[in-house]
Amino acid sequence: MQGLQLSNRSCERSAVNLCVDMAAAQVHELILGCHQQRYSREQAIATLNISFDTLFANFLQGSNHSGS
Repeated sequence: MQGLQLSNRSCERSAVNLCVDMAAAQVHELILGCHQQRYSREQAIATLNISFDTLFANFLQGSNHSGS
C-alpha cells in the first residue's frame, strides 16, 4: 500500500489483498505441478511471468488514480 501511495496511485486494500492472494495461489499450484512432474520448472516460470505481467498490469491500470 505504501508503495502505491508513493507512486501517486490509490486503491482499496481489498483489491491489493485479492491481487496478492491470486499471485500466491498461482505460485502454489505451479510448485505442486512441478513436484508432480506435470511440467518443467522452466515452463512454470515462463507461464508465471506472463500471468504476473498481466495480473499486475491490469491491477495497476485500475489503481492509476493520482487524485489530481
